[in-house]
Amino acid sequence: MDPNQLIGVEENLRLGEAHVHALKEWVLEEARQYMKASILRMQSLLHDPERNVALMDYFPKTDKLARCMGCNFRRACERG
Repeated sequence: MDPNQLIGVEENLRLGEAHVHALKEWVLEEARQYMKASILRMQSLLHDPERNVALMDYFPKTDKLARCMGCNFRRACERG
């Protein structure tokens, strides 16, 4: 898809406002690089990256229980 056909929409749900932004190729490339780095960091934590297998032992629980409230993995954890 042509990057010139894409737009970015910033939604502020609290204020009920939306702001439309034109996307530049450098912004898209920055986003691609950020996503690639994030994926590589996540894959580096896997027990078997080829099979996408993680082990719970590789992810120790935090002692700061307040952090659990915002955790994306609460359902996979007995604290959830």
